[in-house]
Amino acid sequence: MRLHFLLICLILILSNVAYGGKQFRLGRSKGGNLGAPGGYSGEQLPPAQWFIQKLDHSSPSDLRTWKQRYFVNDSFYDFKNQGPVFLMIGGEGPADARWMVKGAWIDYAKKFNALCINLEHRYYGESHPTIDISVKNLQYLSSYQALADLANFINAMNNKYRLRNDVRWIAFGGSYPGSLAAWLRLKYPHLVYAAVSSSGPLLAKVNFMEYYEVVVDALREKTGGEDCVNELKMAHNQITDMMKTHPSVVEKEFRVCKSFNTASENDIKNFYNSIADDFADLVQYNEDNRISADTKYRNLTINTVCNMLTSPGSEPAYKKLAAFNSIVLDKSNQTCLDYSYDNMIKELRNMSWGSEGDFVAASADWTNSNYGALDISVSRVVFVHGSVDPWHALGITETQDKDAPAIYIKGTAHCANMYPPSENDSSNLIEARVEIEQYLSGWIGQP
Repeated sequence: MRLHFLLICLILILSNVAYGGKQFRLGRSKGGNLGAPGGYSGEQLPPAQWFIQKLDHSSPSDLRTWKQRYFVNDSFYDFKNQGPVFLMIGGEGPADARWMVKGAWIDYAKKFNALCINLEHRYYGESHPTIDISVKNLQYLSSYQALADLANFINAMNNKYRLRNDVRWIAFGGSYPGSLAAWLRLKYPHLVYAAVSSSGPLLAKVNFMEYYEVVVDALREKTGGEDCVNELKMAHNQITDMMKTHPSVVEKEFRVCKSFNTASENDIKNFYNSIADDFADLVQYNEDNRISADTKYRNLTINTVCNMLTSPGSEPAYKKLAAFNSIVLDKSNQTCLDYSYDNMIKELRNMSWGSEGDFVAASADWTNSNYGALDISVSRVVFVHGSVDPWHALGITETQDKDAPAIYIKGTAHCANMYPPSENDSSNLIEARVEIEQYLSGWIGQP
């Protein structure tokens, strides 16, 4: 049942995000979507361009094609004295043209006179390989097809821009695209010379329990003690007790959309999941320098929330947690907390998934076997992770091979190294960006 539930969540995420659907709170993914870079102040953005891409790279006889969106910034490039090409890999969301003028990779591009290209991932943003995302069409949404898209695209760009054979392509990606960057170097080493893999989970794992273990560790790390964790535990214990004795109080404090009297067992589980999810997002994106439409919530960090929970006073712990829940509801423009399990899966009720949980487990096994998981054998790839990012538990955080180094940044969250510098950056983050630049310099300058 748990595996089937995870699969349903996965497909629901795809149906909501792939074609620009409305984000939902209940059951949302713990995915690490890369936000827009901070510091954007109205610079002119490059226009979208379109590439004719194959639908199915596994079938030479399948000649169906579709239009894939990409962006180019050639303002640093000298086409007569051709330097490297930097390829930003799109992920599980629309490609954002603001990344073409901001971000650490743009700072590197200025120094190395690189041509910058960003290719949007199939099925996301405006890149629609099929007319819908029915079950029969979702077979074309896979890491295998995405990597083949990139390889086909690189060959085409080499021809379009008449790039010399010795021009070196460097892949960049964060979160899922961080995995793709490493896998692209693994599968197409003749096309991609090096890669920067940021916050990329390389180990596919179905029951990823370590996620919340890192969340708890992050609360300890950033606050320097157990007070916040203990207060959070106390709040959950109080909620559990009150659900048995005074559920109406919990309903009011946490602004739920419907009474617990009519709630199913799955509804109650999702209520607790929603509360835990608030802290998951808080930790995963803690203090990163990305643009947020809700700028008034920029100060919502681990430390500010933990200060709210541990502040002295007569209020019980659950009330403080409820206050944080209200902030999250307001932040996501929700009037109440919808914990309904049925609402989450109603669009999938008539779908059949055949082997159910076995399909998810088999897919994870295939991913690990095909790419090598944490034993991936690659060179000229730097793996970058932050200690506060829960996804680092599935990535390479220690250097196993000098030709594929790891950078583990204490105190930083998901993809923090990719965002533009900020006056609030820690010394660890600043040093990590410099270290990445040094690796790039060495690889680009190799004879």
